[in-house]
Amino acid sequence: MPVRAIPRSHSNVTGRVATEGGRAIAFESTLERDFILLCQFAPDFQSIEEQPVAIPMPNGRRYVPDFLVHWAGRSADLVEVKPLRRLGQVEPKRPFAERYARERGWRFVVASETDIRTPRLGNARFLLPFRRRHADAGIAARLIGTLKAEGTLSLDGLLACAFPGQEGRLRALPVLWHLIATFRLACNLDLELDMGSSVWLPGGR
Repeated sequence: MPVRAIPRSHSNVTGRVATEGGRAIAFESTLERDFILLCQFAPDFQSIEEQPVAIPMPNGRRYVPDFLVHWAGRSADLVEVKPLRRLGQVEPKRPFAERYARERGWRFVVASETDIRTPRLGNARFLLPFRRRHADAGIAARLIGTLKAEGTLSLDGLLACAFPGQEGRLRALPVLWHLIATFRLACNLDLELDMGSSVWLPGGR
């Protein structure tokens, strides 16, 4: 449960982002909103908590980082999201946050727009809705089977090999996006996706 409620603001964009686990996570800036979205797109993402802990400070006040992110197979990240112009505000708090995180087996991480607003965020915005769409199992099997036979292909090339007709390619395209969004097919998601992007089977390159 959050240790601090996010107030409504006339100067910042506030709101909630629905997560795949069903819980809506509160944010108090568009940068925080984008960070939540980006976290959900990671293959090892498990859950995220907003305003998770209150760290005692020497002046008697408390420091509340923005998020605690839980990952599969690695330590959790205690995260402060700050725009570049305000990173200096974090420095007096950093030693206390790092110690607090270390004592619990976590990492303390500061994320700015250079870490968040990347091509991967654009890909996440585009692909995440396809995770929730039904994907035709026969089309998915054909796309995966084509990659097994051919190896790495461009997205256009995979569709052309698997479905020679235009109508078949149009039907297959949403399934292709679903397979990439669910990591059943692999792309370099740190580059902006287009139909010339390469795609391969996970672990096969």
